[in-house]
Amino acid sequence: MSLTGKDLVGVAKKHPVGVGCALLSVVLLALLYLRGGKIDETQARLEEVTATVDRLKTNINYSAQLSGQIESLEQAVDVLKERTMQPGALAQNLRYFYKLESDTGVALIDLRQMNPVYPSAPKKNAPKPIFISLPFSVGVQGEFSKVMTFLRKLENGEHFGRINSASLRPSASRSDVTLTLAVELLAQPD
Repeated sequence: MSLTGKDLVGVAKKHPVGVGCALLSVVLLALLYLRGGKIDETQARLEEVTATVDRLKTNINYSAQLSGQIESLEQAVDVLKERTMQPGALAQNLRYFYKLESDTGVALIDLRQMNPVYPSAPKKNAPKPIFISLPFSVGVQGEFSKVMTFLRKLENGEHFGRINSASLRPSASRSDVTLTLAVELLAQPD
């Protein structure tokens, strides 16, 4: 059976609500089909915006404590700066080792301050380094217990440092030992 235009108009007049619903369904299905690909894009954008909002909320919550945290960091940096050396203050730097010598009873047989070690080549417009490494070559001689006391005081002393190499050997007299160290202490650039 074939429907002509008159038949369709007659059906539409006889059942206007049904035909209207059918046409509306067809239009909505067409829109759903055309916009279906954008649902994933919209969902991804929503997740991105939600993550940004969550991050901003967290930042706002933590910003109330920010001034206290900055103050505590500044205090920590001040403590660090108190425990650093100055590369240009050679006499003061060497005095630190002479004080260790007098406190422990060992004899300094070699003490040299080397050139400061700066971090690798800074990039253009990079900030100046806050701390650098100041190497020393140290040789001490004395009784084993006194040399070990010197070493402990150097490790736990007023300046931060690290021992890169150490050599311990008996000296000419049987009761003494000689300790040779390559030490780096934390310093501030001039």
